[in-house]
Order: sequence, then structure tokens, then C-alpha cells
Amino acid sequence: MGKIDKKEIAHFLEEIAIRLQILGENPYRVRAFQNAGRAVERLQEDIERLIREGKLESVKGIGKTTAKLIQEMIETGEPPALLKDLQEKLPESVMDLLEIRGLGPGRISLLYRKLGIRSVDELEQALESGQLLALEGFGPKTLTKIRDGIERFRAYRGKFLLGKAYPLAQELYAELHAQGFKAEIVGSVRRFCPVVQNINVVLTGKTHEQALEIVKKTLQGWKTEDLHGAEWRFVHHTLGIPCLIEWVPEDLFPWTIRYRTGSKTHNEKFYAFVVEKGFTWDGLCIHKDNKRLPVQTEEDIFHLLDLQYIPPELREGGDEIVLAEKGKLPELVNVEDIQGLIHVHSHWSDGADSIEELVIEARSLGLSYIVLTDHSAYAQYAHGLDEKRLEEQWKEIDRLNRKYSDFHIFKGMEVDILPDGSLDLAESHLQKLDVVIAAIHSRFQMKREDMMNRILKAIRNPYTTIFAHPTGRLLLGRKGYEVDFDILFRVCAETGTLLEINANPHRLDLDWTRIPQARKHGIRFSIDPDTHHKADLRDYIYGVGIARKGGLTPEIIANTQPVDAVIQWLRKNKKDASLS
Repeated sequence: MGKIDKKEIAHFLEEIAIRLQILGENPYRVRAFQNAGRAVERLQEDIERLIREGKLESVKGIGKTTAKLIQEMIETGEPPALLKDLQEKLPESVMDLLEIRGLGPGRISLLYRKLGIRSVDELEQALESGQLLALEGFGPKTLTKIRDGIERFRAYRGKFLLGKAYPLAQELYAELHAQGFKAEIVGSVRRFCPVVQNINVVLTGKTHEQALEIVKKTLQGWKTEDLHGAEWRFVHHTLGIPCLIEWVPEDLFPWTIRYRTGSKTHNEKFYAFVVEKGFTWDGLCIHKDNKRLPVQTEEDIFHLLDLQYIPPELREGGDEIVLAEKGKLPELVNVEDIQGLIHVHSHWSDGADSIEELVIEARSLGLSYIVLTDHSAYAQYAHGLDEKRLEEQWKEIDRLNRKYSDFHIFKGMEVDILPDGSLDLAESHLQKLDVVIAAIHSRFQMKREDMMNRILKAIRNPYTTIFAHPTGRLLLGRKGYEVDFDILFRVCAETGTLLEINANPHRLDLDWTRIPQARKHGIRFSIDPDTHHKADLRDYIYGVGIARKGGLTPEIIANTQPVDAVIQWLRKNKKDASLS
């Protein structure tokens, strides 16, 4: 865990640039660190090899000073001394201002140097007193954005996307196992909650004192906040995500991971069930006749209570215990069930990689197809494709389908739903697409009735295959538009339109709490990564987690089907699809 990776190096360089800009340093120096951060992020070569061969400075955007700092980070596995100095000069509370909508480093610099604003609280005071109006560039619209941004900051502070916490948790899990511990990720990360407050780990093995020393070395580079007793708190040095590690004796390990997985409501209902069955509970373990029940695994606990094992994702305090007692919990979809990926962007629009690079990556994951869905022309910000460029893309897809006989690329497009509900592509080309993903990317503030008319018109379009990210939300950023779910689900069922579970960690939309309601209508789903980079193809695991929370089984998810079955389904449900 002490080794530093490329993303962290880029993050540190960007943070140096931001802090320098806020402090009013020379713009050329600021730009040098910005350029170096971008260069590292884009770098395809092994950065350590470039350092060994003395070639780091030959990379465009990396100069002598920034190369030296990068080498320092690689050697120490820690942030550079320059960043630590800047962190001492600039209060951390000033950096919180970056979370406020309407503020960037330039405006924050003005607030800090002209008005001495050092925190969100001081910003709010200046806003309410009218001080901000005296500054250039702080007009009424900007002030409204800042006011809204402050409200969001207070609502979301201390919360993190699952997509940020989960990879760290998996890395930590692997490291602890390599050190000889038995460990389990618990809490909200194990339940695949879209937003979490921390990473929770339970481990056993060795003595308590030995375990602490090994964990401290394993988490070298993390900030140590509390190491008292058998519960230890660390904070990730770049993302700020707290990690709570609890050491327990081996005989308490199964009991602890069940309890720490939660949720609070699930545990309350679990306790009530235990008492109803005539057992006693000491807050962690179950007893009968003053003796703790013998268990070796977490599964044993459920078995002793005559309960079907409840997957962690379902432990939210709904009806999972009632269903488990009756043996009626569904056989949930697994990551291994996914056979292909829908909703993939290439460099033809706003993706980073070529179609072939995406194919190679998908094949390495054991998948057998992708549905390429670059943006339509209305999405100018995303370099959307017009009809001519779309036809050129089809030629490349045909070439690659001939080259990779064991893999299939479907011709798709993420087509904007225009304000009047029509699709942003001529019917002649909609006919030739294998898959049409209809999506809203604009005019989010429409009245609910108008928005629903817009959505329903698009869903009823005979060429629409999938309705994408159904509410348009961005977790910790945007609520999304107003949706009447009963009507939406009914019309999707009537038209056979698939409903997307968007697996992008910033979206995870449809929300899992809405899935049971959708299931009652007989809707089928697709689990889609909505990826813009080949490394993010793996994000479909988050979508699987959301599907599991919603109780979905493999047969009602389109991309659990093999490629031949997908082709047959599309031919049956799509007008004049090419399906080449």
C-alpha cells in the first residue's frame, strides 16, 4: 500500500497547481504543474522505467522541476515536500471551497486574498452580508450558484462514491490477506451502497499488537487518526476516505462480519427474529441455554436459525429476513453472469480509446461482445456523430468484426432525446442501428409533466431499445429531473423498452430502491458501464451490485445472454436492424 500510483502522482501535481494559484503564484509556474499532471495521467509508458532510463523529461508537459518531484514521489511513496509546505501555508478549509459550485481556483484566490475567506462558513457569512457583490465576477447568477453549492456541500460532506471506496477496499483486502490475515470488507461497501462514509474492515489473525504493527506498515502513506484499542482509524491521503479496521479474535470473526455488515435496520430486525425464535443475543453473538452457538463461518449463523443465507447487498432492513425464513430469496445475478457490455463510448465521440482498444480490453475480461454507443450530433460537447461519421464508424466496426471472429461489436448509438421527445437521428439511420439508447442530456429543469411527455414519446419510438440513466442524476452532484415512475415503468413494459441500470459510479441510475417497483411491471434491464475509458469497462461490477440490491435475477437482464441470443432478441424486437 506504500507504493504510489500514476493517478495519485497526477492528483498531487494538480493539487500543487491549485494551491499555488490560490496563493497568487506566477501563472507560468501554476501551468507547469497543471501540464505535468495531465501528462502523467495520459502517460501510457511505465513511469518507473522512464525514470530509470532518464527519459521522464522527454515526455511532453514534464519539465526538470516536475520530473524531480515525480521521482521523489516514486521513491518515497508519499506526497512531495513541496505539497506538504503548501498544505501548511494554506488552511485545508480553503480547499473545501473547491467543492462549491461556481467557484474555481481563480475565484477562490480572489476570495482568500481580497476578503480573507478561509472556509465555507466564512464564505456563507460574506455571501449573506453582501460582501461578495463588491468583487469583480460575482454577479447575481454566480451568487445563486454559490448559495446552492453551499447547501450541497453541507448535505454531502463526509460522503464518498462507492466507485472511489470500493477499489481501495479491494486493494486493502488483498494486502491484508497477503500478510497472513483473514479479513472481510464489511459495512456499506460490502452492501454496495452507491454512497458511503467510510471503508470498514474486520480482520483476525496474529495477536492484537502484531496486527496493529503490520496494518500500520500496510497503510503506510495513509494518515493515522486513531489507533487505540482494537479499532483503528486511517484516512486516505488523497481521497480523504476514512478506513476503520477492527481486529477480533478468530472465534468472533463470523459474528463480527455479520453484525458489521449491517445495516442498522437490518440488525434491528435480525435481533427481533432471534428473540422471537427463543434465542438470546449479547449484541454480537447468539446464545441458547447460556451457551454461544457454535459457528465457523458467517453462513453457519443463518443456517442455525433456519434462514436462507442473505446476501450482503440485501441487508437493508426490508423484507429480506421474512423471505429468507420462507426460502424465497431470489438467486441474484452475479458478475460472472454478464457476457457483454452495452453503452460503451470510443474516441469517435468523447471516449479516450479506439474501438479496437475497447475490444481487446473487453476480451481480456472474458466478455464476448460490446454495444458501441457513441453520442449523436446534438451532444456537441461530446463530439457527437452526424450521419456521415456514423456510417464511417460502421465500416470500422465491420472490419473489426471480421478480424475478431470470437467477439462481436454491435452498432449502437446513444441518441439524445430532444426537448420535444424526438430522437436526434434520421429514421433511415435509426433503422440500421442494432441498438438505440435514448438519453436526456439537456433541459433538466422542465416541468414534470413536460419531462414525462418528452420521455414517453422517446420510449414509444419503435427504434428505441434502451432508456438510459432514467433520472439523469449525478451522485453527490445533481438530483436529476422529475420522473413519474409508475407511468415510466408501465410504458417501458408495454413497449418492451429495456431500462438501464447505469453502472457509472457517478450515476448508478436507476436507483436500487426503485428496482422492485419496476420488477412488478415485468420490465427487463440492461447493466451498462457507460464507459469513456477502457479501464472503466470493469465498472459494470457496480451495476451488478445495484441489480443485486434490487433483487434482480440473471434472466431479466439482457446482457447476461450470449451474443447469439442477443442477436435473436434484437431481430425480434427491432425494426429492420442490420445486425451484421
